[in-house]
Amino acid sequence: MVLLSQDDDKEMKNFDCWILDKHSQVPLYLQLYHQLRTALLQGELRSQRLPPSRVLASKLCVARITVSQAYDQLAVEGFVVRRRGAGGLGTPPL
Repeated sequence: MVLLSQDDDKEMKNFDCWILDKHSQVPLYLQLYHQLRTALLQGELRSQRLPPSRVLASKLCVARITVSQAYDQLAVEGFVVRRRGAGGLGTPPL
């Protein structure tokens, strides 16, 4: 069980309606990557800290590696910036 702080709870509201199809031929991490990328491009997550991978994985009922792989792909493509010691990922200001 993952406990959410009030800050985590506010961050998670963006992900309340996100659903990953476990029966799809598209891997879960790619489904999540596409949803995150779309949200970033549409400005829904602009300049926000993304939730820690453990928290988002718990929220979406997937393995932590699924979220980590999606975050890794976003970082490779420059959609997010990794911040050591800041507890997670942040989106670059546009």
